[in-house]
Formats: sequence, C-alpha cells, structure tokens
Amino acid sequence: MIAGKILAEMPQANPAVVMCASTFHDVGRINDGADLLHGFRGVPRVLAIMDLIRNPDYPEPVTGAWDVVKGKVANIVANHCFPGFGIGLDAQVVGDADKLDFVRMGPNKVDPSRLALDLSRELIPWVVELIKDYGG
Repeated sequence: MIAGKILAEMPQANPAVVMCASTFHDVGRINDGADLLHGFRGVPRVLAIMDLIRNPDYPEPVTGAWDVVKGKVANIVANHCFPGFGIGLDAQVVGDADKLDFVRMGPNKVDPSRLALDLSRELIPWVVELIKDYGG
C-alpha cells in the first residue's frame, strides 16, 4: 500500500517493477530480525513466482519486456537492504516504502534522512495514520 501511494505520485517509475519488488522483497526472510542476506535468499523464489505469473500467450515484445521487469525486480530484491542500493527511481520507491513500513514498530522508527525521496519524507504522517487505522 505504501509503495502504491508513492508510485501514484511518481508516474515516471515503472509500476510493474515497483509493485512486484515491493510485494516480494522480503520473501527470503526467515525472521523479523536483522538479516542482510534475506534479499539474496529471496531472489530464486521471486524469479519462480514471476515465471508463474507471466502470461505465455503474450507476444514476444511483451514477454521480452517482462524479462526486463523480472531482472530489475530481482536486482531490487537482492540489494534492497544495503545502504545506497537505491540506484534508479524504482529502487528508491521500493526502498523508501520498505523503510516507511518501520512506522509499525513505532512512529520514531523511521529516520527521514535515510529516505531517498522528498515525497517519502512528506508521507511519514500519512503512514503513521495508516498504521493506526489498520492496527499495524
């Protein structure tokens, strides 16, 4: 939901990349603690899931584009927990959405200086209210 909110204000970002990466970025987690390798562990799962949701009936230009999306998603998932990984707008949106999700652990758990986008810093109060509303 947070990535979608940022994405709505960032039309230059790739919605397929952002939504897939933000949905699947933590599939390699084995716990909620510090785990810098969970992104790398998650890549094989992400690639398998994306192969399952790919429509084989689409013409080659579309499936070729899907392969590009899949590669970008895999790169974001693998690297999303490393400082400075946010090269490119899609990675920045996913990274900021992930960092904003820390609000569920307390409103002061988000360090605005670690957010790449000005819009993300502006969304902190919205995320705090979202978490309150949905009992995060």
